[in-house]
Amino acid sequence: MLQEYRSLEKLDFSGKGESFVEAEFITPLLKFLGYDSHRDYEVRRHGDDEMTFKLQYPPVASGSKKGRRYYPDYMPTIRKKCFWVLEAKAAKSTAYPFEKAFIVQGLQYCIHPEIRAKYLVLTNGLHTCIYDSFSRIYGDGDIYEPLLEFSHTEIGSKWSEIYQCLSAEKVREFIEDDILAMYEKVVSSSLDNEYPQRMLRKIEKISEEAVGKIDEHVSRLRLEFLEQYIQNQQKEVSELSMEDLNFRMDLPLIGGKGIGQHFVERSIALGCNEAGIFDKLIGSFEIQSYFRKKNTIAALCALYNSASDSTVRDNIIKFLQSINAKELPLLNRVECACTRIRRKLIVVEKHPDLQEEIKRQLSDMPETTRYINPPTTISETYPDEIFSHIVAYEAAAVKTDNELNELLENLIKLENAIDARYDVSQSEREVGESLDIIGLYYKDAFSNIMINILGNNYKLIDEAFDSTGLLLD
Repeated sequence: MLQEYRSLEKLDFSGKGESFVEAEFITPLLKFLGYDSHRDYEVRRHGDDEMTFKLQYPPVASGSKKGRRYYPDYMPTIRKKCFWVLEAKAAKSTAYPFEKAFIVQGLQYCIHPEIRAKYLVLTNGLHTCIYDSFSRIYGDGDIYEPLLEFSHTEIGSKWSEIYQCLSAEKVREFIEDDILAMYEKVVSSSLDNEYPQRMLRKIEKISEEAVGKIDEHVSRLRLEFLEQYIQNQQKEVSELSMEDLNFRMDLPLIGGKGIGQHFVERSIALGCNEAGIFDKLIGSFEIQSYFRKKNTIAALCALYNSASDSTVRDNIIKFLQSINAKELPLLNRVECACTRIRRKLIVVEKHPDLQEEIKRQLSDMPETTRYINPPTTISETYPDEIFSHIVAYEAAAVKTDNELNELLENLIKLENAIDARYDVSQSEREVGESLDIIGLYYKDAFSNIMINILGNNYKLIDEAFDSTGLLLD
């Protein structure tokens, strides 16, 4: 992911016009810098909705004389605030070094009262220059000299500088210097030596309010991300074939409507008999993998809610009653022990180094990745763990009960030895099915599925047990 920007180094701009520069160079560059990843980081382009983008007044006008309207090519924004503008030129017709007229035009956009951006980025794809429009306000810099310049073949070697200067996250750090310079300029203009502290107290109050707003916004974005993730996952599952759905029954539950629920809905839509669906689901329940059992239970609950055959509904309830407090079969206990041990070994042996690698990578990732959906050690290793779970189940399924008992005894000893070194935060434990406790609380796991899908109908199962948890006659 971090090396994708190097693809820009291979572009051939020979004879290319402005549209090529925009599509093949500018658009991916903006994405690599963290823009266009979310509406909070939208890029406003020339030609966008006139009411939200085009300048109300031209950059320069003489008295009451109406000037010709010009509009910036690109305005990357962070929560509707613009910190820099980008002007695109054709590689075939715009020579480098750039004419001063192009620089002046771009800087006029930067200082325009409706924009007030710090940086101007001028590019023809082959060459890119970044100018600081604030350099004269807070210092003696030359606004016509680039702060940073690079060719497209230098993207990789200069990426850290480019990212630090323009990325959705880092650009504010340069604005901070300007704010501090303005603060110093304002407070040093006073003869009251208490004035700086009064200003700081005002800033402190604004900071406290801002922290609350940031926390609220992050929470909202996380919820939006989760909802979008579930929507995408549901769309993907809805397009699977019956064969693929059947395979996915051996994988963990997904957010929203589960694989089992999709399986039942699809079967009914295909005209399958309700009794036949029920028989197919429970036919091999005893030897099903742990995750397939959970998906089967979800499927049975969904079938109960949609079935018109009262006999099928009665049989579903009786079956769910019979497994609600039943001990997990020996095969599943071995399968789950293997998975718990693998999770704990990975955390102990691999996660420390992986945490450092993730921390290093995050420094050059957009804010939406760092604060909304950051990679974790668990999320990075989870896919391999699920694959290993399937392999462990298949290996255990061919063993005899004596072999399974002996294997489980050894696995428990190994797990107890690992537990002394195992430690993981609650937030990471919640990622990916909590594989470090899989199978230990299976009764609760199965009951929760029934409660969530059956709703009030769960009482038909729950009331079948007395206070000791024994099934009543």
